[in-house]
Amino acid sequence: MLKEFRSIDVYWDKATRRIYEEIRSSSSDEKGRKLTVQIVNDGQIQDLTNVALNLYWETQDGENRGLDPFTALDPENGIYELYFRTGMLEHVGKLNAHLHLVDTTGAITSEPFTIVVFQGVDVDAMASDDELS
Repeated sequence: MLKEFRSIDVYWDKATRRIYEEIRSSSSDEKGRKLTVQIVNDGQIQDLTNVALNLYWETQDGENRGLDPFTALDPENGIYELYFRTGMLEHVGKLNAHLHLVDTTGAITSEPFTIVVFQGVDVDAMASDDELS
């Protein structure tokens, strides 16, 4: 349900091309927004079967970081997806991020980009009493 509504789409074309769009997510998301990445080679779709893709992220002060694996959604067309994990989303503010691809010949890390985690709703808050007095 709401598959495309949740999706943040990124195209990574060549190792030296920057990802310019700012990616935003809420601290209260739980399997909410997902990052969908298609990796292409100079505009050409590539079969990336057996290629791993990860999201590396760290807080601005560098004290918290993670390396979260993507799921190969359609590896023959170079498409991967990752639902943002709570370990990342608990760090409200700007995060420095990179895509990290590992294949049989080595590893490639993308240019840095920004993920903004904004303060979400308090999911543990109780519903307010809406009775009139």
